[in-house]
Amino acid sequence: MIKIKLIREVIGKDLIKEYEEKYGTPEKLKKIFEETEDMKLELDYDEWKYFITHPEETLEQTHIIYDYKGLSAIDLELLDTIKNTKPKSLSEIAKSMKKDVSSIQRHVAKLKDNGFIELKEGNINNMKTPFFNYDKIEIAM
Repeated sequence: MIKIKLIREVIGKDLIKEYEEKYGTPEKLKKIFEETEDMKLELDYDEWKYFITHPEETLEQTHIIYDYKGLSAIDLELLDTIKNTKPKSLSEIAKSMKKDVSSIQRHVAKLKDNGFIELKEGNINNMKTPFFNYDKIEIAM
């Protein structure tokens, strides 16, 4: 079995900003959790409440992906490009990597579907902006 661990360190005040963008307020998040009983939401709520009183503390967050076998050299280059150049669009990525946009779209879709990246709403023409929010990747077999 292949286990891929995505790791990032985040400061409490930055995590609070992320949660505000994602959920609005702690009360809204708590209500969503109570309606869905999604344990991930409960963890987010608990972290949020903790970091309100400890905004300078650092947290190491991990996201684990099991049995993912399709991480190619292009996928790794794409993750590196997204992380380090912070492109505004898929077209910008394709241009910087000297690849066809349709090829980049397929790889981005695969990475998103498998939890490696997020797509955020852009400012222009509802363009999606890819976002890789981890500091390192560990692969174990």
